[in-house]
Amino acid sequence: MTTAINPLPTPAESSSTPNRHWLTRNVSANLRFLLMFQLLLVVLFMFTRVGLVLRNWSPDVPWHDLLWAFLIGLRFDFAIACYIAIVAMICCYLPWIAPWRSFRIRRWFLWTWTVIISSLGFTLLCEYEFFHEFKSRFNELAFRYLRHPVTVGGMVWYNYPVVRYVLGGLLLGVLVYFGLRLALRWAYPVQPPGAPIAWRTEIIGATLVVLILGFGSRGGFQNEPLRWGDAFRGNNEFANQMSLNGIFCLGDTLQDMN
Repeated sequence: MTTAINPLPTPAESSSTPNRHWLTRNVSANLRFLLMFQLLLVVLFMFTRVGLVLRNWSPDVPWHDLLWAFLIGLRFDFAIACYIAIVAMICCYLPWIAPWRSFRIRRWFLWTWTVIISSLGFTLLCEYEFFHEFKSRFNELAFRYLRHPVTVGGMVWYNYPVVRYVLGGLLLGVLVYFGLRLALRWAYPVQPPGAPIAWRTEIIGATLVVLILGFGSRGGFQNEPLRWGDAFRGNNEFANQMSLNGIFCLGDTLQDMN
């Protein structure tokens, strides 16, 4: 018999652990997980952007332009994190597949999202060489290459450090696994079956989840959603390219192709 993982602690447990963090006591479990989930994604995107800059470093880029690129890139990173989090939060609110329902479902949730996020991270690692070759973020050319997997696969194997990138992707996957595991443990503490749920806190939390995802996926308050051209705010082409997010570019390209 599996033990339920209630999204909220019981009043008795809350009173017995006065040192528990304020967020754990007063913020809904799904909202706590959303915050941790998005933080993990944004850190992943920023980390891969640092690697992209180092792999394709251009000495003529002013530091203030590069700093501005990271600040603009944070906007793109948060937007993509919100789009990805929409699917994750739908799972969290469906009782049949929610990670708080049982340990078995939580393990399934953990491994599924570890694979998804690690795959996205590995895709961004592959963009290092794509940009080095074409001086552009992912675009339609990346999809054209997928139409010739054998030919392109052979070229990639003989001309690029595939093993190094695979090992880097595996290391990234391990970090993602432990990050998600920590987020799930913090957001969904173990509770005995039948523990009460604070519906007021959950309703407020669900409202905030919708607002955060809606606001973030649009890229903030403006008339139109975030677009590719919003990254180009300066005169340095390299800094402008670094402002973009590779996953955003893939999605934008796929939308234009359709």
